[in-house]
Amino acid sequence: MKTIKVYCYLVNQAKQAKPLEDVLQAIAAKPLEDRILDCGGQRIRIDDVQKKQFTNGDDYWLVRFCKFQDDNWPGVSTTAEAVKDLDLDDDQILSEETSILYLPKNSKLVIQYNHYGVRASRIKEYLSISEANTPQAYSFIPVLTNDAAAKYGHKQIVTEVEACIDGVTMADVALLQGTGIEGALKQSVDAHGTSYKFSVSVDARIKKNKLDRSWVERLVEKIKSRSGDNDSLFVTAKHSEEEQVETIDLLESRKFSVYKANSIDRTTGKRYDPIQLYGLLEQTMKDWI
Repeated sequence: MKTIKVYCYLVNQAKQAKPLEDVLQAIAAKPLEDRILDCGGQRIRIDDVQKKQFTNGDDYWLVRFCKFQDDNWPGVSTTAEAVKDLDLDDDQILSEETSILYLPKNSKLVIQYNHYGVRASRIKEYLSISEANTPQAYSFIPVLTNDAAAKYGHKQIVTEVEACIDGVTMADVALLQGTGIEGALKQSVDAHGTSYKFSVSVDARIKKNKLDRSWVERLVEKIKSRSGDNDSLFVTAKHSEEEQVETIDLLESRKFSVYKANSIDRTTGKRYDPIQLYGLLEQTMKDWI
């Protein structure tokens, strides 16, 4: 059964950055051709941006992003014919979509997960570039399920942190400042590395051994705020010295809603109906708040 997942985030805004709703308002006033930005080598545009209101009077924003596919297009075929090229006009290009809903009142954000569309990390980058090209103007913090959040908060003795930062760029070097791994990250970028994996641990067999909790907190929050769809983050911890350690997957434990894909109509071109997709985002936000 095909499903559509909608993930929940909290938006953090840098001190020098404008409110995100002001940035969206400015983008809404631009023509389509002026909304195209390069984000990590991908050309991304906001195709639709609109301000709406829930019945309780809270304002919210619906935004649809698209990513241009410049190369390696899919072909078309039939059961009796082999794949052949798409027949597009010279000024046409394939694009893949992702929709989001932002609620300024409490900085809550929901994003439709789309494996082929615009990822959360690129959406964050696009909005940061739009805010006078301010690096890390906004960060998206994945919301954890109650179970994972409670476990992590309860187990204060951390013995290991294992993480993977996928699609690493110089922006990650700036993001991870103060964690002690920014130097190695920069070397990875300079060496044209595409991902950075690391593990920091103590010998958990010795009961008193533990990592510095404040450093762990700082590292965890920064990696979570990166919003990388292929990142991983595992924390191994225990509540007391006498307990056995438990490994908590902090990114697989993210809060999301799941909908059946067949609940959404398709357009004549087999896309999800954009209006109905917005409806799923609205339902997810209503259930959350």
